[in-house]
Amino acid sequence: MINYRLTSIFICFWIFCISIVFYSFYNETESEKVFKKQVRKKAEKSFFKKIDYYKIESNRPYLSLNAISLDITNQQYMEFHAPKGLVYVGEEQTKFKASSGIFESNRNHLSLESDVSIVSDKYQYESNNLFVDGDNSILVGQGPVKARLKDDISGDTLVLNGGGLRSYVELGKTDMFGGVDGKLHRKRKYEGGLDFKSEKISFDNTKSELILDKDVKIHRNNYRLSAGRGEVLLENFNKKLKYYTLYDDVKLIELVKLNTGEKQTRRAYAEKLEAFQSKGEVVLTGAPRVEQGNDVIKGYQIILRENVELVEIDDSQTSFSLKKKRKK
Repeated sequence: MINYRLTSIFICFWIFCISIVFYSFYNETESEKVFKKQVRKKAEKSFFKKIDYYKIESNRPYLSLNAISLDITNQQYMEFHAPKGLVYVGEEQTKFKASSGIFESNRNHLSLESDVSIVSDKYQYESNNLFVDGDNSILVGQGPVKARLKDDISGDTLVLNGGGLRSYVELGKTDMFGGVDGKLHRKRKYEGGLDFKSEKISFDNTKSELILDKDVKIHRNNYRLSAGRGEVLLENFNKKLKYYTLYDDVKLIELVKLNTGEKQTRRAYAEKLEAFQSKGEVVLTGAPRVEQGNDVIKGYQIILRENVELVEIDDSQTSFSLKKKRKK
């Protein structure tokens, strides 16, 4: 016989237990509500107009700025309108200005937005957004980004435009990406500069070295070059050491002036190209091939000199078809 009374009591008991569990999940207790109200009350907010703000870090100035207005939350989260001032990034004193900014005092994070400009003795950046990680001496910019970098060793200047940047200030390294085009301005202007493009560039100020990565293009004087990757050693311009090197599917195009006074297009292909500025020559290796008019030149190593018709070949395997003008 089924005991209906006992069964009913059992079912009611479980319904009661389940109701208690659901209630505890989806409803706050009075004590929890009071606690959250207290937390909200503890969020202190302040507002100032036409302010000057300073922060001292390790017994020296870390941040100083003036702004049209300032909103402070809990003495740590600060929102500025039209900030302008100085911030130390590592040992580098840097001037900045922007349309707006946020400073998180407890983490030394400064975020600048809209018409951002940040300048020091070694670099100058302009971008839509720029983030300063003061504790780790890192700058991060989001595009479009303009950069002006000075090489300490050669005294040359790099002017770059790209989609974004990441600068490790104390290490002297800067990465730019998102399609970068740039110009290298020599300290001695008569030496001539260098125009280049690549998907990404990395500049190491401590080594005076510029690395180009993916879809590299270089224009120097009469040379138009393309390759998969490349490197430029800025300090080697006037030395016997290589000035720049290109790797992977290298192509060179040059308009050569012949002895007859005519101009002819010269095309060269190789896996590697090394340029020695002091000698005025480029060295092609890795199955190099040169096409000049109807001439096809192959060899283990081929040396070209700018605006010079003569081609120097090592271990040549050449194919010539020379056109000679007949005397009338």
